[in-house]
Amino acid sequence: MKKMKVKFYKIDRKRLGTEDVVVIYTKGAFSGTMEIKNGELFYHGKKDDELLDILFRPYHMILPANGRRKSAREKLLLPGTPQHLEAIRRTCWSHGYIAEVEEG
Repeated sequence: MKKMKVKFYKIDRKRLGTEDVVVIYTKGAFSGTMEIKNGELFYHGKKDDELLDILFRPYHMILPANGRRKSAREKLLLPGTPQHLEAIRRTCWSHGYIAEVEEG
């Protein structure tokens, strides 16, 4: 089983100027680390209910139509798999988080 470790941070938003026209997004406070080791999930960090809900909820993907298939199909990724954690890592920005894969 593949080992994977991802750190999650809240996204901070700063508005520049009086018109609030420019918004800068930066890495904010550390929320936690999710690790997959020997097929088991390990979370270390703050009790962040929103992040925990995202990490432990099945992830639904829509796969585009290809070849003979005329319509898109849905694929379900379950928590505890590297594919699930990778999908969460790639899309967590839409929930207000930044993710970094921890090497080593």
